[in-house]
Amino acid sequence: MHAEAIDTLTRSFARAPMQEALSWHTLWRGMAAAFALLWKEGETQSIQYAPTSAPAVRHASSPMSPNACISLTSDGECPNATYFKREKPGNVPATNGCGPAGGTIKIPQGYGTVDFTASCDQHDICYEDCFTPRETCDDNLGIDIARACATGYPASGVRNQLNRYMCFEHAFAYQAAVAIFGGSAWVAAQIKACECCRTNIWCQCNETCYDELATCQAECRASLGCFTGICEPASVDLCPL
Repeated sequence: MHAEAIDTLTRSFARAPMQEALSWHTLWRGMAAAFALLWKEGETQSIQYAPTSAPAVRHASSPMSPNACISLTSDGECPNATYFKREKPGNVPATNGCGPAGGTIKIPQGYGTVDFTASCDQHDICYEDCFTPRETCDDNLGIDIARACATGYPASGVRNQLNRYMCFEHAFAYQAAVAIFGGSAWVAAQIKACECCRTNIWCQCNETCYDELATCQAECRASLGCFTGICEPASVDLCPL
């Protein structure tokens, strides 16, 4: 696979000699295919985070009933609408530059004098964000690298312009690679960084938080002195996680 990717990348450059008019679309497709092969090979050797089999129960700091938080499902989401996704307390985002974590194939960390590491690290951090869609992270990677290319190679002089366009093609290739093959990396990052917690239910009459609506309805009794706040969705202030 490694040799195939290098061969694809080499042939994409060979088809665009300096003395001929460069076809940037053709070059991009060749580079995207090559980097995608490298990314895919490294990704298959990455460390995967498997969800735990049993949910971990968290107790609120108040004497109210406990609120259960569980691991994400195998697709990086919460099991149903009774849970909401939040960041795990104490999680520290992990970064590893460009390429999948744990892969033996080393992805180039830049082009020429332009370093892509900061952009790739930010992409890793974005993958651990529990509220940002994966597509937004992938799009931002391409934008961030292209911005670095524009800064590193100002549009002045023939050589600078050539390097600028080549650097842009790397940005598009990296964005294409994560868009095609980044799914399992995003899931692993979400499982590492996020958890699913139940939306608690609040009873104003006995000032108790409940995990289950049926239990709340059985125990939360309205009276002349209490006829509002009967088994309503609770805010974090009322039912701390």
